[in-house]
Amino acid sequence: MTSPTLRAALLAECDAALTRVLQGHGTEPQRVRAGMQRARDLIATAPEQGAAEPWLRARLVELEALRATLVHDPDDPDGWALGGLRSITDLVAARLARTPAAPRFLPDGAYFAELGRPWKLGTLAIALGLLLWGALVLEISDWDVGVTLIMSALTYLTAPWSVRLIWDALRRRPPRWPLWLLAAGATCWFVVDGAYAAWHGAVGNQMLRDANAWASTPLYLMAGVVWSWRGSVAELIEALRAALAGRR
Repeated sequence: MTSPTLRAALLAECDAALTRVLQGHGTEPQRVRAGMQRARDLIATAPEQGAAEPWLRARLVELEALRATLVHDPDDPDGWALGGLRSITDLVAARLARTPAAPRFLPDGAYFAELGRPWKLGTLAIALGLLLWGALVLEISDWDVGVTLIMSALTYLTAPWSVRLIWDALRRRPPRWPLWLLAAGATCWFVVDGAYAAWHGAVGNQMLRDANAWASTPLYLMAGVVWSWRGSVAELIEALRAALAGRR
């Protein structure tokens, strides 16, 4: 959702809340309404630019600054206006909780923390064990222990990031999204072919680059899809169940 559309939806929620307060009588509802109106005016005059998540976070910062000015307001000794402001702040916070995080180009600390999940390390160990078995037993010229370790490590570190770049670029179209696709493709090429050619060129092994590309590229992307899940196995199963139930 773009920030202009988001602002219109948020203002509609504010107006609905104001309408409910208008039904009350006495000085207290009037002071509550005054606090709500100040918060609404702040949202209404906010610039219409940027992605939804940072736009909402900026509004929360502004509302917090407005709250600080009302804490010691002599015209609101009982905090009724402050309560009205808080109700609009809660609306913004609830909208933020329902808004997907803005896509990130570079991996952050949360990305690397996800790589430490036991189930991801476990599946890596299983896959690496099978690949090492093939390198030691099958006697294929371009499949040795060295290239297995290098490509496995690079795939684990980069494939989830590459897949998420492709997903975010095609689904959410951030600014300069074609560069995201280019970066994901270049990273995939480097892991599948660049590192492969560099290793075998250094040790003098015969290379089967076309066959390797056809085999390794789907494996790289599939690994990226599996390891891009951010959560536990139980959470993954629950998400799949919810998705399947929603389609019935």
